[in-house]
Amino acid sequence: MTLSRQLYLLLGALLLLVFIGSFAISLNHTRAYLNMQLASTAQDTATSLGLSVSTQLAKQDQATLQSMVDAVFDRGDYRIIRVQDTAGRTLYERLAPLVIDRVPDWFVRGFPLETPTAEAQVMRGWSQIGTLQVASHPGYAYQQLWRDASGTLAWFLACTLVGFAVGGGLFLVLTEAKGR
Repeated sequence: MTLSRQLYLLLGALLLLVFIGSFAISLNHTRAYLNMQLASTAQDTATSLGLSVSTQLAKQDQATLQSMVDAVFDRGDYRIIRVQDTAGRTLYERLAPLVIDRVPDWFVRGFPLETPTAEAQVMRGWSQIGTLQVASHPGYAYQQLWRDASGTLAWFLACTLVGFAVGGGLFLVLTEAKGR
């Protein structure tokens, strides 16, 4: 094997190693950030909606309670919003199917995002009258993670192709100059 081929293989192996390391680190940091955002959004929604529905739950105003939950659910990206009484009976619940568009299934399985259910107590004065549970929908988070991963891969491939083209061109120029 010629020296130039050995250099190309070494350069390719080093680039691949650097890419895999930086890709894994970047993907894991983005995934951790998105997990934190999903949990934070769910907890913030549970807390604020729990405060908002306390009056309706205390009055047993089911229509207004449903309207308030529907308004939040329809505007946000939630997988579950559930209102329960203190006995654990579900008073109202909205569920969204776990469908993730424009992201390959293998990517979703390979890079799971956690969507914990946040919980807030619904109070009347100092007495608990119910519980509100909220879980964020991971669809947009997966789409963002996929865009970041595929963009990083495309950038690496483009840089690698340009690097090899420039390196090959330089090698040809140097070979010709040496032959003269």
